Amino acid sequence: MSRVAKVLSSSIGKKFVMGITGLLLCGFLVGHLGGNFLIYLGPDWINAYATKLHALGPILILIEIGLAAIFVVHIVMAYKLTAEYRAARPKEYEKKETKQEKSVWWKAPNTWMVISGTIALAFLILHMIDMRYGWRPVVDPTFGGYNEHGGWHNEPTEEHPVVHVYNRTISILQTPLSAILYTLGVIFIGFHLSHGFQSGFRSLGFAHPVYSKALSWLGNAFAIVVTVGFASFPVWVWAFGIEPIPLEEGPHSAASASAEEIEESILSRSAAAGSTIADSSPAGSTSDAGAE
Repeated sequence: MSRVAKVLSSSIGKKFVMGITGLLLCGFLVGHLGGNFLIYLGPDWINAYATKLHALGPILILIEIGLAAIFVVHIVMAYKLTAEYRAARPKEYEKKETKQEKSVWWKAPNTWMVISGTIALAFLILHMIDMRYGWRPVVDPTFGGYNEHGGWHNEPTEEHPVVHVYNRTISILQTPLSAILYTLGVIFIGFHLSHGFQSGFRSLGFAHPVYSKALSWLGNAFAIVVTVGFASFPVWVWAFGIEPIPLEEGPHSAASASAEEIEESILSRSAAAGSTIADSSPAGSTSDAGAE
């Protein structure tokens, strides 16, 4: 057995890998939340962001594969560790759980880790079905035949150069069931993060009593920020009656306008928004190069 295999077969090795992958996923959540916040600036901003992101093509696919690998490794390590602990010391494991410091979520965090992690995984699958692949039909009465003109496409093409993520997001969150599922999903992610964030740092060696209180506070704060941030989107849609882009501005406007004219109009507005994003950065050209 190789040295790497020996390390990964030990509890310490599994904890180390789970800690690294967990913190990487926390970083992804921060970036994803930051990108989603562009929706509050209007459809041009979020559409320009999504169009530029999906224009990466194969690079984006490689990033998604890497992210999926991180998820899989994290989940496998988590289930293996839990199974090992319970099989070796079932009574001690239960006793240890009851002695853990309770978080702002009322229950001891470890009690929720497997449950919340499983529900978070199910929510992620739903989110991918909705936003990445568009496999779950969402009926939006504002748009007749929303799928006809590429409303669900992801990669920009000459025929449909803009990714209409704004309309897609609003249409999904307008349905009561989706709004409830998305809100519950991020709440369970918050449960998971309340313990997972600080546990990730402890697995990397930051277990000194000097760091414990700070890590506990940071973990709870991070969980609250992420939960409130993502939950704000369905609340915003329902509290303010947010609608998709009106027909005269959207991808399915009045019958007198051709699909090409509509796409050109949206593309020009999205390009302007993208230019504004680049110009507002400390070094516009540098940030553009980094993003691509």
